[in-house]
Amino acid sequence: MKVSLIIPTYGREQLLVQTLECALKQDTPDYEIIVLDQTAAHEPETAKFLLSNADRITHIKLDQPSVTKARNVGIKRAAGEIIVFVDDDVSFEPSFLAEHRKAHEAGADVVAGRTLEKGCRIAATPPWLSDSIRYSGSNTCATPGKTNVTTGCNFSISRRVVETIGEFDERFQGLATCEDDDYGFRAYRAGLNVRFVPEACLFHHRSPSGGVGGGIRNQFFDLSYYRCELLFARKHFSKRTVWIYKFRLFLRGLQQLRKLISAADKSTQESLK
Repeated sequence: MKVSLIIPTYGREQLLVQTLECALKQDTPDYEIIVLDQTAAHEPETAKFLLSNADRITHIKLDQPSVTKARNVGIKRAAGEIIVFVDDDVSFEPSFLAEHRKAHEAGADVVAGRTLEKGCRIAATPPWLSDSIRYSGSNTCATPGKTNVTTGCNFSISRRVVETIGEFDERFQGLATCEDDDYGFRAYRAGLNVRFVPEACLFHHRSPSGGVGGGIRNQFFDLSYYRCELLFARKHFSKRTVWIYKFRLFLRGLQQLRKLISAADKSTQESLK
């Protein structure tokens, strides 16, 4: 099975090059790399790297930053039976694509891979979303199993998934939070085999700049964060559950506002010493 690796990028330079260096070293046969580039102009070193690897990397420029649109363009351009999605600030071993391929060959339709970050807590179970919009487990888990959501920086789908549930919902814009869970949840509800596979592991550097929310300093004070959260909730859950979730979002926002005011007050007191 041919594998297509899709990498949307926006506002990333050295980390994008690092991600692509990992992509170029994969030990699986018959794969392609497709970069969906939403950056207006790269730094000279990044541009030089992309040009020097033009024979191995399909580089597609997009005008409007949108991770969901970028992934959909990638799906249309991909030649593989397996389509793997990663972010532009990750690192992974040469066996990464082979592990995704192996899981699909074993019968998975959607593969959610393991994602580690600096200082992350290792969960005992794979991620799971309940009917009350509460998450348990995590994609840091070292144990394989069933899941009903995906994490955008590390998952893969077979062509059957696109044929069954279609493409990503491009109404998830801006921060585009929940766009990945939406896709995995749609696949699960359609009866497809969604599996968590820890062997398909990568490290997420989680850069504070660039990426999906390039330029957005605090997601809790951005309209697109709440819009995407509520879009996901209203698409899949009851009115009562959505009402309760809106209240939880309100409390979440208040908590962040309290932290911001406390930080501002601390800074003010220090300046008066």
